[in-house]
Amino acid sequence: MPISDIEKEKLKARLGKACGHLKHVYQMVDDKKYCIDVLHQLTQRGLGGGFVLTNKPEKINILEVLDAVDPIQRIRTCPLGLKAHGTNLCALHKKLDDATAIIEKTFADTTIAEILARPTASIPLCEASPGGRTACARE
Repeated sequence: MPISDIEKEKLKARLGKACGHLKHVYQMVDDKKYCIDVLHQLTQRGLGGGFVLTNKPEKINILEVLDAVDPIQRIRTCPLGLKAHGTNLCALHKKLDDATAIIEKTFADTTIAEILARPTASIPLCEASPGGRTACARE
């Protein structure tokens, strides 16, 4: 099941904050109102202005980020509105909900710190230049 655009934006904002690049979060996110909402829900005001995480990246899971503004929607009743099906999902919709549950659990079991610590040639949300400098905001 693909991640919605809103979920992608939330993840970008949260990972950007966890990287220590809070000043760039506003630039990274396309929807500025959404960015402000996430910052208010998941951070507190810093001493010199700006925002700081309310928790350590080791204690923040990906699901918390997604739940901040646009929670993952599970299939509880027939999405087609068929009254005869009600809460008794057909095999297809049950399978889709099972897949959604796996995604939800995976995000709940994965912290921001784990994502940032995973060895990879690509740093999440960051562009590494040939000179070794890293920019974590979209231009």
